[in-house]
Amino acid sequence: MQVLIVGGPSEPRDALAADLDTQGLTPETVDGVPDAVAAGTDNGYAAVLVMLDRPDTLVDDLRVLRERLGEPMMVLLPRTDDDADGGDTHHLAAALDAGADDALAAPYDREVLFARLRALVRRCGPGAASVVRFEDLELDYDAHRVTRAGQDIKLTAKEFDLLTLFMTRPRRVLSREEIARHAWDRNFDAFSNVIEVIISRLRKKIDQPFDTPYLHTVVNRGYMLSVTPPTE
Repeated sequence: MQVLIVGGPSEPRDALAADLDTQGLTPETVDGVPDAVAAGTDNGYAAVLVMLDRPDTLVDDLRVLRERLGEPMMVLLPRTDDDADGGDTHHLAAALDAGADDALAAPYDREVLFARLRALVRRCGPGAASVVRFEDLELDYDAHRVTRAGQDIKLTAKEFDLLTLFMTRPRRVLSREEIARHAWDRNFDAFSNVIEVIISRLRKKIDQPFDTPYLHTVVNRGYMLSVTPPTE
């Protein structure tokens, strides 16, 4: 599950990325709003963590992110000089009113941050409905369970992650680069045969035992979850 971290000083931003990595997440960092908009186009992040440290531009920045990105968004506010006078409460309220789905003010507990991020993804992310269906294929995000035609299908964590990507974007061609960014990070070699290996394993589990294959290769473009094979 990939998370985009936007803004903030590089040291705490990198520390947060390292913390998220220990939670089994795939963090990607960008410096500011323009880079976030560019990175977020068709990228399918599970959530966006905003660490912008300029309260005077926060509202406008959040409105841009909300308009241009569709992912669940949590704002992490730095401690400011007016926190003792209720400044943090004011900025938290402003962040939520500007489109953030959740907000925390420093100092915040790591475990609380992780728990609220997981809750945010459950509430607003790809698994927000908990159960996602495509024809007779069903994925239960909370229970980490997949069935087809009522038959249980056992998947590894990476296979489940990729199937979630396909099932939340049915009938859409997903490039190797997009798959790599979602399941690994932007530095992963999109032309590694690891992608083919996992796609092949998925096909054996969700397609081969059944009459109608759903996971198709689109030559020179990527892969697609669809009932009808793509036209070349």
